[in-house]
Amino acid sequence: MNASLLAVLNDAERLLVAETERDQLAALDEDAAIELEARIRRARSKYAGQYRRGASAAVTEKGGRGMARPENTRARMKAEAFEEALSRVDRK
Repeated sequence: MNASLLAVLNDAERLLVAETERDQLAALDEDAAIELEARIRRARSKYAGQYRRGASAAVTEKGGRGMARPENTRARMKAEAFEEALSRVDRK
């Protein structure tokens, strides 16, 4: 995973993403993989929602979506990190 994406995550979120590494996923049975996927999906949905709400609130203030985008970078990067982690679990 990209180091800049990992840098925005807190310790608990980094541990969750670390569970999606190849050797960790190999040790999981089907039920554990489904449970991990659900936890990652919840985290991704949380930050994607935060990003959307923050961006939509800033649109009227900034005058457009493009102008509002840079101010909500942290939530966008967290959502992207969890999206990448989710894709690794989905491949399992």
